[in-house]
Amino acid sequence: MYDAAGRAVIHINSLECPRAYDREVRAGPTGALHHVALRCSGYEELLARLARHGLEHRINVVAAIGLKQIFVLDPNQVLLELNFFAA
Repeated sequence: MYDAAGRAVIHINSLECPRAYDREVRAGPTGALHHVALRCSGYEELLARLARHGLEHRINVVAAIGLKQIFVLDPNQVLLELNFFAA
């Protein structure tokens, strides 16, 4: 599903789905729902909030498309992929 500007809003795929930016894909801690991805702003502020609350997270940078990502588990153990594109 895409918005009026052609940006992906919701995407669903399988392990067999071809990927433009390939990486290892494994079942996540949430079972059938691997993760939820959100487009965000305020990268540095969010990193500071995570540090303040002592939340474990992982950072990924996809320089080819100007993307910084933060992966963190929500209180229900759903993996969140927080995407921050360069302005």
